Amino acid sequence: MTKCITETLRLWPALANGTYRELEFDEKIRGIDGNLVNVPKGTYCQIINWTRHRNKQLWGDDCNIFNPNRDFKDSEIWSYDGFGTYNISSDRFSPFTYGPRNCIGKNFSHMEMRLILLNIFKNYDFNLNKDQLMLTDYKKYKGINLFTLGPQSIKNDELLGMYVDIIPRKSKIKKKI
Repeated sequence: MTKCITETLRLWPALANGTYRELEFDEKIRGIDGNLVNVPKGTYCQIINWTRHRNKQLWGDDCNIFNPNRDFKDSEIWSYDGFGTYNISSDRFSPFTYGPRNCIGKNFSHMEMRLILLNIFKNYDFNLNKDQLMLTDYKKYKGINLFTLGPQSIKNDELLGMYVDIIPRKSKIKKKI
């Protein structure tokens, strides 16, 4: 479950635009043409998660494919020792941003995701609807970025939507009294 959550956060980060930071010092960065560019103190910079999390140089040729068995770095996977103040991140992956300004709700978010998935999968199975399934390899199918990211509807002009068939499980876990 942890690797599935991590891979989902990589492909569909909650904040696809990432965050902004103001430079505290003058910096030099290498531009597209390979030349050094001066960036003055006070310039706002943006770390865009969407492009970094799908970069072939960082993730390999299969960077756009959902693969929970991907070779994640130790700092990118929850260590199972408890959440505390731990922030999963690396130079190529930061779903909850970096350092002292990382998301205050990151640990709650991880606990919430696990509890929701546990309760949903306990009683139901999910399959992509046949119309949705036909578009899984469609290159133009995209997410919609409205501060947070979500899938584009395939059926109408709605901004968000993913169609699934929900199948109740026949054997339910029964509580012993």
